[in-house]
Amino acid sequence: MYRDWIRRIFNPLVKSFSVFPPNFLTLLGFVIVLIGVYVLVKGYPFLAGWIILAGSIFDMIDGGVARLKGKTSRFGAFLDSTLDRYSDFFIFTGVALWSKDGILMYLALASLLGSFITSFARARGEALGVDVKVGFMQRGERVALMILGLILYKYILLYVLGFIAVMTNITAIHRIYHVWKVLKKEV
Repeated sequence: MYRDWIRRIFNPLVKSFSVFPPNFLTLLGFVIVLIGVYVLVKGYPFLAGWIILAGSIFDMIDGGVARLKGKTSRFGAFLDSTLDRYSDFFIFTGVALWSKDGILMYLALASLLGSFITSFARARGEALGVDVKVGFMQRGERVALMILGLILYKYILLYVLGFIAVMTNITAIHRIYHVWKVLKKEV
């Protein structure tokens, strides 16, 4: 439901950037996220949040550009998903490196673990033929919250990371349970 709303908001950007190949936009978004993570590690979380937001916008429109131009491909979907995992790794690791120690570092690492297991559980479940679109904390929510947390780091980053750490791991467990429940019926 909200994905349709987001698509309508970004539709003008999709049209504006449709002159570029979709995979180029995927790669460009990833490079911009890496720049944002570098800025974060250097000690500027507010600026990093805005840069990561810019990179994430390209990640949001690349699929729309592919559909608009009739250039969807299995490799494009694979590239997008793979670079999403790399982006997750670098963003959460960037927070851990920036914070150097303490609770933020541990929450960032717990968020990273939950994010990876959430994504892996879906991919592996779908490879087994199970539809695994369950759980609250999918990638879009994680990235949006992380960007908000970085931009408002002085006030909410600790709480945002705590929420992401808990909810990604709950989502992962929910997906594992869902796949188990579906596959159990086959026996």
